[in-house]
Amino acid sequence: MAAAPKTPTDASRPGGSGGGPPPLLSGPAGSVPGQSEPRRQQPEVRKRRVLCVKGGVNVSDDGQTVRFRKKCPKCGYEDTSMFSMPIPFGSMRVNFFCPKCKRSHPVEVQGMG
Repeated sequence: MAAAPKTPTDASRPGGSGGGPPPLLSGPAGSVPGQSEPRRQQPEVRKRRVLCVKGGVNVSDDGQTVRFRKKCPKCGYEDTSMFSMPIPFGSMRVNFFCPKCKRSHPVEVQGMG
């Protein structure tokens, strides 16, 4: 007598109701589902300082950005708009064209970390 081919039953399939081990949980070993991992503390950002603004007037700085107005050293004209930029390590130069005396002057911001 020939044996009939065996078909898998629900009990022998993975995840079936057969008494086998439960399916593995995804995630790091030893973690409990529903709990998040503790977050790492971000390193505190060190505040920078503006030492001086040559050719301009410092309006404000918050430790990361500086706001200043450009000023002509020849005639004393002060620009109506404010210029904002990150506080540099060392110095950074920008140009200012004075509409009153028609000359270009450098404006230098010196920062320190």
